[in-house]
Order: sequence, then structure tokens, then C-alpha cells
Amino acid sequence: MKAMDLSIDRSIDITDALLVVTAMKLKNAVVLTRDKDFERVKDLVKVTDKIQI
Repeated sequence: MKAMDLSIDRSIDITDALLVVTAMKLKNAVVLTRDKDFERVKDLVKVTDKIQI
């Protein structure tokens, strides 16, 4: 249900919303993507398009 609500509220794809919800549950997870839709959720999870070592 959280993913569905997030998908509707932030206008992102449901699969992207599922990734965000999973990352939120894992606390310090980082979403590695070049998908611009994740710009809409940067306040919820850390998003990057580069591998940081």
C-alpha cells in the first residue's frame, strides 16, 4: 500500500515506488539509477547515478 500511495503522490512508476519503499526500510540504502523519475523522491532516499567507493 505504501508503494501505491507513493506512486500516486509523486507521479512515479509503481516499480520505482517499490524500490524507494525497500530502500527506506533498509535505512542507509542508496538507489543507483539514471532514471529522472527518482528526482521526485530525493527527499526520501539517497539517489545517485554514480558508484561511490
